[in-house]
Order: sequence, then structure tokens, then C-alpha cells
Amino acid sequence: MDGETANIKRGDKVYFDFLGIENGTVMTNPDLAGYVIVKSPTYGSHRRHIKDLTLRKSKEQLNMNKPAIITGVALSLIAIVGLVFAGNYNSLVSSKAEVDNAWAQVETQYQRRLDLIGNLVASVKGAQGQEQKVFGELADARSKYAGASSSSDRAEAASQTESALGRLLAITENYPELKSNGTVKDLMTQLTGTEDGIAKARTDYNITAKSYNVSIMSWPKNMFAGWWGYKQQALFKADSGAATAPKVSL
Repeated sequence: MDGETANIKRGDKVYFDFLGIENGTVMTNPDLAGYVIVKSPTYGSHRRHIKDLTLRKSKEQLNMNKPAIITGVALSLIAIVGLVFAGNYNSLVSSKAEVDNAWAQVETQYQRRLDLIGNLVASVKGAQGQEQKVFGELADARSKYAGASSSSDRAEAASQTESALGRLLAITENYPELKSNGTVKDLMTQLTGTEDGIAKARTDYNITAKSYNVSIMSWPKNMFAGWWGYKQQALFKADSGAATAPKVSL
């Protein structure tokens, strides 16, 4: 028998099941066998075991429970709101980290290209001295990339590098002796692989960034993104210079 049943005594208001839920008043204290006399409006006085009775709460008891109920509801609401905030924050952090990682892969390929271009410039410049303009353009583009403070600035500098690289490759096409140079040929082979790597890294970045952009524009995450300063990320466009890799001929 539960705690409430054990405490049933004379004068208590109770419920019991007798062809339906009935209410009544306990007229006697329980005997040694646990039986009491219950008086109900429908069935009058009759004998029932206390295990079949459910104690009715008084108004005072119900009022005493109200603060606990209100506190429980309030704590539940706070917990739910906290989970919503935490879930959205963690999701935004995770999504932005994926975008940053995808961009880092692009930059890794950019840096590899710049290193190869530096070596190619040295090789070509040593073999042919009159094409100074393109060397200056490449040096300027590399300096801009190194000094860029944002991803958009670095993407712009990379686009300028590609333009100058195209002209540098044209120089090698005009001078057969350069194409037959073992060092130049090896560097151009490596550039071919790097340009493929850049194209793949950009595609992967676009997929990741687009998913992130859609996510922070969707409700309710758009509200949290605005509060916490998460902004849409720029994508590479197929018709822009930054997305068109120069063709390396071997």
C-alpha cells in the first residue's frame, strides 16, 4: 500500500471505483484488516478496503502544490529555451567551421600555386629577359595576396595572379626552348595538378558555403545568426575571373 493509502483516516475525502469513479467520506478509522466504512452520495455507507481508496486532495493541499508546479513548469521552459539556443549556436559554429575549413583548402592550393609560379618565373626570367612586364604583374599579385587581410581580398589577388599566369604561360609557348627546358616542363606539370586542385577546392567550398548560407537564412536559425553575427559567405562564380583557371599546356 502506498503512502497516501496508509494515511487514510476517519473524515478523509476519497475516491473509489465502483461501477465508475465515485467519491465519498471515510466514516471510521481503518480496522486491523485495513477496512473502513465509506459513505458516498450514490451508494450510502458501505465497507471498503483502504487499498481501493484514493485520497482526495483538499484545496489547501492543492494550493500548497501550486508553487512547486509553477516552478517546475518555469524550469522546464527555461531548459527548453536553453536547449534551443545551445542547439542553434552549436550548429552555427559547426557549419561556419566547415566553411572555414573548405576555404583553408582553397588557400592551400593558392599558396602552392604561388610557390610554383615563383619558381617558374625564376626559370623563365633566366632564359628570357625582355618579358619584364608580366614578371612585375606576377610579383605585384603575389604581394597583394600575401598582404590581403580578408578572404575576399585574397580571392581578388588570386584572380590577378591567374591573369598574369596566363600571360606567363603564353611566353613559354612563344619560346620552344623554354618548353624543352626540364625545370620549366616539370614546374608546368605541377601547375597543371595545382590548377585542378584549385578547381576542386573551389567547388567543395561553394557546396559547403551554399549549404551554410541556406541554413542561416532559414527560420529560426536566421534570428540566431543575426544575433550572433553570422553572415552569408561569398561564392565563386563560374563567369568570374576568380573561378576560371588558366590552361597549362605541356
